[in-house]
Amino acid sequence: MTQPVRDFGPHAPPAFVPDPDILTLDPSFSDLVFKNGNIERVWSGGGWLEGPAWISEGRFLLLSDTVRSAQYRFLPEENLMTTYRKESFNSNGNTVDAQGRILTCEHGLRRVIRWEQDGTCTVLADKFEGQGLNSPNDIIVNPVDGSILFTDPAYGDCLAEGHPDAPGGRANREGKLRWNIGTEATTQFGSAKRQADHTFRIEAVPIFRTGR
Repeated sequence: MTQPVRDFGPHAPPAFVPDPDILTLDPSFSDLVFKNGNIERVWSGGGWLEGPAWISEGRFLLLSDTVRSAQYRFLPEENLMTTYRKESFNSNGNTVDAQGRILTCEHGLRRVIRWEQDGTCTVLADKFEGQGLNSPNDIIVNPVDGSILFTDPAYGDCLAEGHPDAPGGRANREGKLRWNIGTEATTQFGSAKRQADHTFRIEAVPIFRTGR
C-alpha cells in the first residue's frame, strides 16, 4: 500500500493509473479490474462496514453496518447513501443469487436469510446438527450449481455484534456481561454455546452440510 497513506476523498490530488493500491494476489483477478480507474472514497460515517454487494436490478451497492445493526444503499448515479434496513440484526455478508434475491448473514439472530421477490424473508440456515450457529459472516453463491457457501466463525459472537459470548465461553471466561450504555440487546444472550468454526454449504435443493 502507498506510504504515506493517500487521501481518497473528493479533494484528493490526481492519482496515477493503474492505481498502485489495487493489489492483485491471483492473476485471474486482473481481468476483472478496470485499469484506468482509481480508488475514491465516496462516503464516510459508517461504524463497521461489511458485505458490499452490487444489486444490478436496483443499480445500487448494498452495505452492512454490523455494529450499528443497519444496512445502507449507495446510489452511484446520485452519489447518495441511504438507509436500506434500519434494523438488520447485526448483518454482515451479503450477496445475490441467480434470481436476483438478496442473501444476508445475520450475526444477531445467528442465521442466513434470503429476501424473496415478494418481500418475504426465508431462513436458509440457523442451526447445524441441532446447535445454533455462531455468527454467519461471509457468503457467496456458486454460479455453476447455485449452492450457497458461508462462513461461521466464533469471533463475531459479542455484544457489539448482537450478543455476548455465553458465560464461560472463550470471550467471557468469568461469565460477565459488558453492557453498551444506552443500547439494548435485541436478541437472546448468554444461552448459546459456541461451536467450532465452519464453512458451510447449502445446496440448491437445501441439504445443509459443513464444508470442512
